[in-house]
This record gives sequence, C-alpha cells and structure tokens, in this order.
Amino acid sequence: MSRAFHSPKAFIKSVAPQAADAVTGQAEKLAAPAKKTRFGYFFKQKPGDRLVESEKTVLDLIELGKSMQEPPEGGKDSPIPSIYTYFGQFIAHDLTFDALGQHIPLTQDIEPMEVELVESLCNHRTGKLDLDCVYGPDSGAGSINLPRNEGDRKDEFKLGFAISPTHSVPDADLPRLDRLPHTALIGDPRNDDNLVISQLHLVFLKAHNRLVRSDLKFDDAKALLKRRYQNLVIKDFLPRLVHKDDLKAADDKRKLYLPAKDDLFIPIEFTAAAFRFGHSMIRSRYEFNKQRVSVPLRQLFMRSTLGTYYQLLTDWVIDWKNFVEGGSNKARTLSPQLVEPLGMLSLKQSLRFNLAVHDLLRGYLLGLPTGQALARALDITPLTEAEVLMSAVNLKQHEILKTSGFAATTPLWFYMLAEAQHKRDGMFLGPVCGQLIALVLKELARQSNYGDDKPAKDTLTEFVMNTIS
Repeated sequence: MSRAFHSPKAFIKSVAPQAADAVTGQAEKLAAPAKKTRFGYFFKQKPGDRLVESEKTVLDLIELGKSMQEPPEGGKDSPIPSIYTYFGQFIAHDLTFDALGQHIPLTQDIEPMEVELVESLCNHRTGKLDLDCVYGPDSGAGSINLPRNEGDRKDEFKLGFAISPTHSVPDADLPRLDRLPHTALIGDPRNDDNLVISQLHLVFLKAHNRLVRSDLKFDDAKALLKRRYQNLVIKDFLPRLVHKDDLKAADDKRKLYLPAKDDLFIPIEFTAAAFRFGHSMIRSRYEFNKQRVSVPLRQLFMRSTLGTYYQLLTDWVIDWKNFVEGGSNKARTLSPQLVEPLGMLSLKQSLRFNLAVHDLLRGYLLGLPTGQALARALDITPLTEAEVLMSAVNLKQHEILKTSGFAATTPLWFYMLAEAQHKRDGMFLGPVCGQLIALVLKELARQSNYGDDKPAKDTLTEFVMNTIS
C-alpha cells in the first residue's frame, strides 16, 4: 500500500485547495483565532496502542461501520431531550474546526498519518468555551463582519425572517445572503448544516439581543452570555451525559490534561472519537412543529429544507417545546449503532461510505489509540473481549468484532459507544468517554476564565424557552 501523504508539505499541498473552499463562503471568510491552537494526543502512545496498520484493518473497519446501521424497527429512546444532541454539535463547532484534516479523502488505501503531521493541523476555532462560533475571534484582525442592526440597535445582531405566500415572521431565521447559495452570515457556517442547529444558533443570537435590550452594551452582553453558556455546558450538559461517578473521577484526574495557556491543544481522542458520541443519539424522525409532525431526518439538512428560498419558510420554524424537557423528541440511547438515514449520508471526504464508516476510518487515519489503550491511560479497567462482544447490536457486528480482532483492540469511537451500552445501559457515557469529555470540557472552560464554583443559572430548557418567549 503506497502512502498517499508522505510528508506535511505534500499533504498540505494536496488538500489546501479543498480546505480553502471549505472555509470560504460567497460573502465571508471563517477567520482563524488571534492566537492559533492546535491538536495533540492525550497521552504518549506506546507500541501496540494503535490498531494494526494493514489493508485488512481498513477493510474490517468498513465492514464494522456498515454493521452499525440501525434497522427501522431497532433502537430505543433515552430520557434525554433531543436538544442535547444538537447542543453537543454546537459545542463541538465552538471548540474545533480542522479545515485541512476534514478534507483528506477517506478511501480503502488510507494509512495512519505521522504524529507530527496530526499535531501540525491548525484549529480554526479558539479551542475555548467562549462562543467563538457565535461572535467570531476576539481579535479585530481578520475577524468576521457579522451583520448588526443600525442606529440605536447597533449592538444587536441582525436576524432573518421566515416567509409564506401570505405573510412573514420576523426574527425566525438566521441572516442570509439574498443570492445563491444563501449562506448564513454567522460566525461558523457549520451551524447551518441542519435546521435544528441552525435554529439553536438563532437562539443564541436572540439571547444576545435580549441582553442588549436590558441596557447592556455589546461587549457586556457578550461576556454575560459566554458565562451563561459555560454554565449550561458544565452544570447541565455534562451531568446529563456523564455519570456522577465519572464526573468525580475526572476531577480527581485533572492533572492528566493541563495544557499551557500559551500552547493550548485539543486532544485528538476527544475531537475525533469521544465527542462524536452524539451521532448515535440522532433520531430518524422528529416531531418538528404542528405542520411537520413526523419529519424524516434527511429533510432537516439545510439544502433540502431551504430549496430556492433565501428565507426559511414559516412551516419550517422549529417548535422548541418538542425538543426540550417534557417534549416528544427524545435522544436515542447510546450504543454502537446509528439510525438508518445516517447510513445514506453523503460526505465530501468519503462519498461511498456511511457516517459510521467515515468516523471509524477517520480515527484510523489520525492514529487514534484503541479504546483499551486510552482506558489504561485514564487508569480505568478496560472492557474485556467478552464485554465488547456482548455490546454487539446484531450477529453481523458480533462476527466482525470476533474475526477482526477488534474485540481485543477496539477502535476508539466504537469502544466508547460499546462501553456506554455495556456499563451504563446507554443512559450515560461509559467511564472512558465520560471522564475524557469531563476532563477536556472543564479544563477548556477554565482556560476561558470560567469559575467552576459558579452556581448554575438555568438549564438548557429554561435558557431556550426564556429566550424565545
């Protein structure tokens, strides 16, 4: 097997044109932070900590990913409201954007990248819990010119509106270009990938505007909203998904992840595996609003929803009551399977592969450790081969795990979903994933000047419903 990217120079030369297309819209450019952050490995790997590098491993990963496609009648709901699925995506977009690495073609010929190459990838977000995806970088140099209102309302973000043949609804959509491709004029265009996260981003713009209308200047509203956001992440999001025992264990292990302020890095194990747990929580259908009672997931991707309109149609305005506490849409339980529409999701990097295969191949490409290796690094007893096999959701998956050797040396992303199912019955993340996520999010919050002793002001449900009322 020939190595496609044998040096950083060849790699960057090969994928830079695609990356430029990814970060440049028709009107605005995604700005890099004033002080660049990077990616790195959570721990120094030893021989045997990775999957075996071979053509067979790649083919086995492809088959394992195919086995993760959930049949229409499979899976079950968790008690977690569906808004947390998309809030997790919002957090991920706030923390990281790897413009180059995201566009490496994933094929059957891939080989793991060298450590130096992975660590040379630039993070185009600040790497902190600071709403960088909403406000853009703090530095004025190269920052995004986000649309604001005029005159007395110049400290408020400009919002878009939804339309119908007979009327329009103000402040019901993100601000957009009035020509193709109708790009949303926001700090991170990925927050317009699907209609739920698009409307969630709109909630944060509205929350800022409400603070301004309470007689706060732009920067003061920004500071207060950042603090509320950090509270939501640390005090509400984490306890929903990470078991209390793992939250405590993570606090006791804080020294395992203490990046220097002048060399902030995001663990690649976090961004390429642990924080992709949400893919298994996505539903195949949602009760969206009174007009759209049972919406297939594929219709919520923005290309399908917007069509030729630059404004959102009024019957696609979200009814948040269906997504928050007490609503009808629950996240799926955590397990090594994804709902069927994600098996047909087309991705730029791997047009032939479903999302599960994409996640597994990307982990292999980035040289992620196995789940067992990361468990040992966190001083957690790894799942046994028998326990990994017990987590299989179907006979095909069981057979692939057994014949490939993945039951003993398990791909990290799959391992994290398997341990959630085996250890927590799919209701919480397992110890390895939960502790890593808690370690990273709490430290990144501290890097954002967040005081962990601050009491929670509200839950995500209260924040959203109070903002839109």
